[in-house]
Parts: sequence; structure tokens; C-alpha cells
Amino acid sequence: MIGFTEIRWNVVGALRLARGDVGGLEHFDDTIERFWRSFWAAVVCAPLFVIILLSLPQDGQIKDWTRYFLVATANYAIAWTLWPLVMVYLTQWIDRPNHFYRYMQAYNWAQVVGTTFKTLIVALAGGSGGQGLGVLLTFATLAILFYEWFITRAALQVSSIQAAGIVVFNLVLVITVDYAAIVFTRL
Repeated sequence: MIGFTEIRWNVVGALRLARGDVGGLEHFDDTIERFWRSFWAAVVCAPLFVIILLSLPQDGQIKDWTRYFLVATANYAIAWTLWPLVMVYLTQWIDRPNHFYRYMQAYNWAQVVGTTFKTLIVALAGGSGGQGLGVLLTFATLAILFYEWFITRAALQVSSIQAAGIVVFNLVLVITVDYAAIVFTRL
């Protein structure tokens, strides 16, 4: 368990990165202990994820809500574990294994910032759904992708193009896992 002070320290670092301040990386280090503790960000994000999940329009396509929530929970766990597993190998492949722990800590805590941003958009939409919410969530997704690109470039010390490739690869993985979850939910 980590305390509020450590959570705050990490979120402040992620917020600094969100403002384009590379100094936000000072909030993260290259230790395996802090890497594992960064997964507490998933616990912080979980209630926000549930709010988003319940707020998005389902168009009457959910046949079994229990199954829906079980699949969504599994999808959430996969989302938090698949990317670090991929990055273990990817950072070695691009000759950046020494940057893995700092990158993953920044990435994990950035999820708190991104998920909070999406939750605020959903809350401001007031459950209205429709095109307005879709446009706002598209904007939020683009902003978060840029944010992840910035973190990737700064934490891994790679070129802009390499960072973009890594972010796009992550996006393809997320879309693939989300699509599989949607298909499985609607069976």
C-alpha cells in the first residue's frame, strides 16, 4: 500500500508532464520498487473507469450486465498489464532498457490524469451521449495521445518519430483488446 503523499507526488509529476514540463520526470526514478508501486495508479483510476463505463451510451446492446462488467474488469486488468509486458521487450529492442522503469512510472501515473480528464468530459456532457460527447471524447483521446507521445519521447529519450511509433503501437493494442472485449460482451 502506498500513502497519499506518494500518490500526490506521482500525480504532480504526471501533471507537470501534461503541461509539457520535462521536469515532471524528476518525480519518477529507475527503481523496480517504484515501478511496482506505480500500479496503484490503476486503483486510483478504477472508480473513474466505472463512472465512464456507466456513463457511456450502450444503445441497448448489452444483453447481460454481469457479463459486461466481468469482461470490462478483465479488459481493465489486461490494459494495465499488457503494455508493461510489451515495453519490457520494446525498450530492449530500441536500446533503452535503462529507461523502462521511469517511463512506466510516468506512463502509469499519466493514466490518472488522462482518466480524470475523460471522466470530467463525460460528467460535463451530463450523460447526454450523442455526437457532442463523441466529439469531446475524440478531442480528449487526441490530447491524451499527444501527452503519451511527450512522455514517451522524454522518458525514453527517443526521437519524435520513434515516440509516435510507440504511441501508435500502444493505440493499436488498446483498440484490439477493446474490440475483443466488445465482441465477447455481445455474444
